[in-house]
Amino acid sequence: MAQDLAVFDEATARRVLNAIDALEASGLLGPTTDEVKKGYDENRTWNEIPPISVYNDSGHTVPAYGLMQMTTTLNEDGRNYVKVKRPIDSALLRCPLLINGPTEIAVGGYGTAQQGPTFRLLTDGGSYVAGDRLGAKTSTFTATYGALFAVIGSDSIDTNIVRVMFDVSSFKGKTKSVALVVGTPANVYFTDAAGTVTSREYLAETDVSDIPADTAIDLIPMYGRLVAREVC
Repeated sequence: MAQDLAVFDEATARRVLNAIDALEASGLLGPTTDEVKKGYDENRTWNEIPPISVYNDSGHTVPAYGLMQMTTTLNEDGRNYVKVKRPIDSALLRCPLLINGPTEIAVGGYGTAQQGPTFRLLTDGGSYVAGDRLGAKTSTFTATYGALFAVIGSDSIDTNIVRVMFDVSSFKGKTKSVALVVGTPANVYFTDAAGTVTSREYLAETDVSDIPADTAIDLIPMYGRLVAREVC
């Protein structure tokens, strides 16, 4: 079969090769079949934002739309992947968090995180409504009341899925009938925008001083968890 050929002078040929090198380095050049298997979309066009490609280093299968904790970067075959695991204890650094796409990721497998600005998110099965704040549930890939995301509404694509957006704004609450002690995370009540103390509970902590029982507080997202500040 005849093949089309093109002839360039030396200067033009070097420009073409330099352009190809730059595209490959940026990740914008169309991926190979092997790359598709590792989280790259073969239908992605040159001017799209590169995907957030991840490698499952958790020892567990990551479910579709599950929360993932970033750990480090894996460099493989000239590509960069974010190593992920299950979100860790709320008393430690655990943000930012990534959210898996519509396909589960096997142990040692590759996948792609959602890019936003809105996300589908797997919850622990609680009854969450628009405006609720969600974050990681310790040692799982699911979300519960917490920090970093705000619920937009439910999503019927699968069981226990809600639509969320990134949200790091502070909100108000109240300690329960016992004091909130430094270094000991505990549940507190959520206060809505009208000033009504609700029955909804969020895990929070104080890092400055103990906060007395039945005290108004501000809840501030910090390092992926909620830190309480007494309202004076």
